[in-house]
Amino acid sequence: MGDTTFGSELRRRRLARGLSLRQLSELAHVDFTHLSRAENGRRRPTELLAAAVDIALEADGELIAIAHVQRAATAATAVTSDPVRRREFVATGVAAAVASLSGMRDCTIRVGRVGGSDVEPLDRAVARLRALGHQHGGANLWQAASGVAREGYHLLEQGTYTDEVEAALLAAIGRAQMCAGWLAFDGGNHDAARSCYNEALSLARQTTDPSIEVHALVNLAFQSTFLGMPRQAVRYAEAAERIAFGKMAIVPQIRRATAYASSGERAESRSAMSRARTMLDHAGDDEHGYWCSFISPEELDGIEGTAAMRLGDMRRAETLLTGSSGTRRRLRAEQGPVSRTACEGSSPSRGGRRGGSERERRVG
Repeated sequence: MGDTTFGSELRRRRLARGLSLRQLSELAHVDFTHLSRAENGRRRPTELLAAAVDIALEADGELIAIAHVQRAATAATAVTSDPVRRREFVATGVAAAVASLSGMRDCTIRVGRVGGSDVEPLDRAVARLRALGHQHGGANLWQAASGVAREGYHLLEQGTYTDEVEAALLAAIGRAQMCAGWLAFDGGNHDAARSCYNEALSLARQTTDPSIEVHALVNLAFQSTFLGMPRQAVRYAEAAERIAFGKMAIVPQIRRATAYASSGERAESRSAMSRARTMLDHAGDDEHGYWCSFISPEELDGIEGTAAMRLGDMRRAETLLTGSSGTRRRLRAEQGPVSRTACEGSSPSRGGRRGGSERERRVG
């Protein structure tokens, strides 16, 4: 990025699109004064501002990345010149130090009336960060997603709103925390990922939308399997199974199947996958399960094939990963029918062996 600053790159891209500052502030749904000061270098851009203008100008993450580098450089300068901040930096890590110096709005400043139009930019920023994560990985993006969540908390704490807007804000912040957790996990920052998922769980229990709670639990289940704790993974999956419905109920079965495979429990793993396939056969469109749209017969084949490899069943793995649809139907017939009790879930036994599916890892 050389000597490029956030302000200069923002100005270059804005002028290239033929937009005035006022027009860009309206397009990105950001405060005009904040935007003007950020472009002129008089104010550090927040994560949310950087994400919003990056989306509006279709900058493919460049503005987010430049803003992140500038905040990190500012944090490093402040830390090395102040003994107290240096100790704080060492104790809490780079992420927390950068966040504390990120130029977010003072948490005591009231923001007035909050409506649905204030919630929408949070969801757009999260959608954009997810797309960037799929393209570039999450290592340098999860803090931006956390910034989106913090902006939502600010609106929640200092704004005035209806019950409907409050519920929408809580859900949007929960989705931002889930995005931050996925990006942190993708970047190998497992402590941050777990923290974000647990925060999403807390938010989910304050709303009437179970999808965020299910999403957080199944992601915690996957992370536990990945980190070599399949027993814990099964417990998370069971908790998700108790509240999931529609298409999202398939995902806890997938998580159970991979956890059981990691602990060498062949029958339990295959039984969980069989329940997942039966559920998929009867699943319809589910507006709450937007995050499990990846589920398809082919995806289940890939996940079950990976599980079979962990269990040492290489012939079955090869068939599942490369076989035709006819072969897949034969395999399902060999598994036999699944009873109503099995579909609803049974008390599993648990084991403990490390494992994780790269195929599933990219699911947000």
